[in-house]
This record gives sequence, C-alpha cells and structure tokens, in this order.
Amino acid sequence: MTSSLFGLEELPKKAAAVAAQVPGTARELVSVSIDRLIRGLDTWPETMVLTVAKVGWRFFIAKSGTRVVFLFWKKNLPERVLLDATLDMSIVPSDARATPLSMAQVAFRIQIPPFVRQNPSPALLAQIGPSGATPSDTIVLEVGPGERDLLAIRRPERGPSGATITYTVFGRTEQVRPVGGLWRPKPFLALLDALRDWVAVGGGDVVAMRPPAPAERSDAWEILLHVADSYVQASEAVRLRQPPRSAEPTLVDELGVHYDMGPFASTIMLRLKPDGEIAQTEGDDPFQLRMAVTMQRERRGVSADVELKPPDFLASGAIRDGFLDELEGALDELADELRTTPAQARLFLRNARETAVVFRVKRQRKWDTDIVVLAQRLDGDPVVAMLRGQFKVKNGAVKMRAGRLKGLFVGPTHLNDPAIPRDVVRHFLRLAAEIKNWLGVLS
Repeated sequence: MTSSLFGLEELPKKAAAVAAQVPGTARELVSVSIDRLIRGLDTWPETMVLTVAKVGWRFFIAKSGTRVVFLFWKKNLPERVLLDATLDMSIVPSDARATPLSMAQVAFRIQIPPFVRQNPSPALLAQIGPSGATPSDTIVLEVGPGERDLLAIRRPERGPSGATITYTVFGRTEQVRPVGGLWRPKPFLALLDALRDWVAVGGGDVVAMRPPAPAERSDAWEILLHVADSYVQASEAVRLRQPPRSAEPTLVDELGVHYDMGPFASTIMLRLKPDGEIAQTEGDDPFQLRMAVTMQRERRGVSADVELKPPDFLASGAIRDGFLDELEGALDELADELRTTPAQARLFLRNARETAVVFRVKRQRKWDTDIVVLAQRLDGDPVVAMLRGQFKVKNGAVKMRAGRLKGLFVGPTHLNDPAIPRDVVRHFLRLAAEIKNWLGVLS
C-alpha cells in the first residue's frame, strides 16, 4: 500500500462535517415557518420542511511535475491524473430514528463481469488451458454463445511474445499461435464481442468480498474503504445531530422530521500498478480500474455493491458517436484504409454505427491513440475493420488528427486465416490483462 493516499483519508471527515449540518438546518426551517405563522406573516398555514439534501463531489489525486496533490475540484487538471472520483450522497426524511452504524456492519459485494469464468479449477485448466496454466496466472473468458466457448490466456501481461493462448469452440481446444507473424482473428473478435455485450447489457454474478488485513490491502482497497467510511461517518453525523427526545416536546419537536442517509453512490477511476498500488509514473506499467459503488442500509447493516466498469471502452453514447462523426468527416482517409470508394466508406460507416466499438490503447498529453472497430457489409461482403487513429476528447467534443488513420485489419468476418498483426494482438492481450488485474486487486 502507498504510505499515504495524499489526503484522501480526510474524505470521511469532510463527508461527516457536511452531513452534520442537515438536521440543524432542517430544524431552523421548521422554526422559521412556525414563527411566521404565529406572527401572521403567512397567508396559508404551512410548514417548510427540508425534503432532501444532496451533496456531489468530484475529487482527484494528480501529479504535476514531481508533486502529487489531492484536490476536490480544478478546472485545468495537472498533467497526470492518478485518481478521478465522484461521490454523491443524499440525506432524506426518515420515519424512524436511525440505528448506530460502524464499518464492521458494511458488507462488500462485487459484480463479476458475466463473461469471466470465476476461480477456474486446475482440472478445467488442464483440459482447456495452455500448458502450465494455473488459476493465479491464467484468465478464462466465456466468449461465445455457449458456455463451452472459452478463451484461456496465460500471462496476458507478457504480450504476444510471452502469453500463451488456447481457444475452445464446441468442446475442441486448440492453441492460438501466429503464422508468419499474423494471428487468426476469431478468438480476438470473440473477446471484443464479449466486452461489447458487457458494456451494453451489464450483469454478472455477485460475490461477497471481505477486506484484506491492513498489511495486505492494495491502494484500490484502501480507497474503497475510505468511500465506504464516508457513508458510515456521514450517517453517524446525521444520527447524532438529531434533536433528543423531550418529555415535553415543543411545537418544533412535533413538526420536525428525522433524517437518515439516502442514496449514496461513487465512481472511482484509478491508475494502478499490477500489485494494486497507485501508479505514479508510466514506468510503473499502469492499468486502469473503474468502479461504481452504491451503498444503502439493509436490515442487518449496510451493503456496499461494487460494479467493475471497463475504462476507455465505448460501445454507445455521445462520445462514441463523436469518434464516428470524425471518421465520417475524413472519408478520403477512411476509404483509403478500407480500400473502397468514399461513397462506399460512408455507407459502411453509417451501417456499422450501432455495433461500433472504440477503445483507447495509449494515453498522451495532446493526442490519445484509439482503435475503432466496425463490422458491416462492404462491397457485398461481411467485413470487420480495425482502425487506429489519434484523437483527443475535450469537454465532450472529439477531434481526430488528420493523416494518422491506419487500417490495422480489414477483412471478411467469415474467414479465419491468419490476418491480424502483432500490434493488434498486443492491444487485445492488454485488455485481457486489465480484466485479470481488476479482479486480482479486489479479490
């Protein structure tokens, strides 16, 4: 664990300080409305009641030069953001007084991506995995319409030269190897389809998690615990600021409302090293972890539900469409890479919009490198196109750098001859390694 999370440990105290103001403010509103009624200043008898208090924060851990700083908001971020998170909490009226709450009552649950085979057994790996595969170094992905279609990758973090891959279809397993420096597209397109379905539909098995011992916690776990503690301390601050029961309640007591924590949600984007610590330099070989956390009271405590989200992977939405609009604005480049006419390129792009996928493979200060995958009929044949270009996204607007579009793979979807170059395989293995790392730092 990083020795200090650069001030993030103060987040629960700040959340509690804000939440503590709500009961008193609500009581003041009731008191003012009663005072106005008594003094005859209100034409209609009414009581003002605070129905909900909402607080939204966005906070960062960022690196500027050699300094690492924690900040709650900044219009122009430093050069490298290590953590980008939001926290939204609401305080709402409650029919009953809240009971005391502690971190010991928080139950963590994680939603595993639906295509990840959890805890593959040694027997399964011996049957469908690469030679020497173990549960600790191999990820098994369900990538077909049936549960028997499996992609097993041992040591995906080692890239095309160090990873070993097997692909099982209809119960038949074969090793995936390059031929003449090119790889068969089907296993990797199957992985892409699984990722796209996950982004579009979500879902997956929910598994209980227990926080590791303090000496074994990764930065990801520490941050998750700070977010959960923000809920607990804010809840306790609200509970302890409720007016005490009175033997002779006043009119303000009778008309007052009790409060408790309502909906609470947080999104967390992290740059991590494979061991789960925050990556402060590019030399740390960082991967990104994105989590969505929701918390709510349950009968015996509090649930903290964690859903993993694929960072830098777009399968829908306005930003994804912005990438496609930029491609349509560069039809000559697109047509050259598709080896067709601009008119056919436009038709191909428009028909491929619904299932198009964009994922970032390299983050840079000015221009990021992204891959756009399009699948549709082109000149009468079903074709998949993987296009790499340089893009930047600012305030929701996408801009493509002219002259940098390159077709990494353009070919028929029904053929499975070796056709994908090493660079494309490296990107897919990076995606698989990130999925493996996501589960590793939290499990």
